[in-house]
Amino acid sequence: MFENLDWQDGDVSIPGIYEDAYYIPKTHITGWPALPEAPASAADEVTLAGAFTLDALKTWKKINHIDGKANVSAEAQGEVRSQTFLNKATFKTSLTTVEATAFAKAANNANLVYLVKEKNSGAWRLIGNEMFNTVTKPSMALGGEATSERGLSIEVEVTDSVPAPFYPGAIMTDEGDITL
Repeated sequence: MFENLDWQDGDVSIPGIYEDAYYIPKTHITGWPALPEAPASAADEVTLAGAFTLDALKTWKKINHIDGKANVSAEAQGEVRSQTFLNKATFKTSLTTVEATAFAKAANNANLVYLVKEKNSGAWRLIGNEMFNTVTKPSMALGGEATSERGLSIEVEVTDSVPAPFYPGAIMTDEGDITL
């Protein structure tokens, strides 16, 4: 959909995502939300309809990352008539615990899907999809001096037809369901 992209004088665009992101292995997903087949608006063009269906007793797991150190981006890739987007996310934590180390080990060769909530709109955005594998690249630093950065960093990349599509569905977590 092509519509006006107007900036109104006085508008504010707040960058960043909230410090709680969520992830789940693709193998725990039994049903996927989808883009409408005949979108009637710009929102329909980029907003998934429906919610994830998960295996019994499976939930989205939380990554509490450092506010201001995370980023989500999308860039066009590919050749004419075959162009897609490369969606990327970066999460930095201050964790080097057993749990963080175990996540790094497991995520290094896992196909995970991520949800992040953007600060500007409060909308949830999806990093991952049914069609393409998601690559997670964890790295860890223990720090070298008192002011060094310490923790687990998580880099994520996935090809998609939409730059980080909007997800309005429920998110089943260990702490309870998140709904809009």
